[in-house]
Amino acid sequence: MERLLFNFTPARCGSPAPSFATGQPDQPLHDPDFPSYHFDVITGLRYRIDLCRRPRFGPGGSELRPGTSRIVDLTHAGKAVRVEMEFNVATNNYRVSGGANFPGAGGDTIGFDAPDTNRDVIMRHIAKQETINPATRPVWSFAPMPGTSALFETGPRARHYAAGLTRPRIEAAGDAPGGCARFPIRL
Repeated sequence: MERLLFNFTPARCGSPAPSFATGQPDQPLHDPDFPSYHFDVITGLRYRIDLCRRPRFGPGGSELRPGTSRIVDLTHAGKAVRVEMEFNVATNNYRVSGGANFPGAGGDTIGFDAPDTNRDVIMRHIAKQETINPATRPVWSFAPMPGTSALFETGPRARHYAAGLTRPRIEAAGDAPGGCARFPIRL
């Protein structure tokens, strides 16, 4: 069953990266202790992640630094998000049941409990359409950090697509162990 949450914010979306030192090149983008599948985005919100701030949450979901946030310039529909605002968020049963200890997800915030899975709803929608043309719009970006770059590793075929990216602009930086390709992002 899929469920709907209230009071869900992108509080943990900046946590998978370690803290960055401004002006330092080629710092690792991903903290290997933090599962990358815990990086969620919420379409409709826009925000920047300030990597020079320390992460609020640890790899297991525990709150390490209450009151801190790497999320800056958080907006919805072009207006600043305020603490008292509430949003309905469609999510899966893993999140709403407390999976990964996400704030605001623990079963007590269910607004609607649907009998369909997200996957089934999406499959039915696609089956009804002749053409699927999803609109993409960036949800988040990194806050600028002059003279700073982050390194990330991904599959080697990414080299073919990197040249077509304009934001962020990335360039291949050689091979990484295990057959991966390495890329820097200029912050």
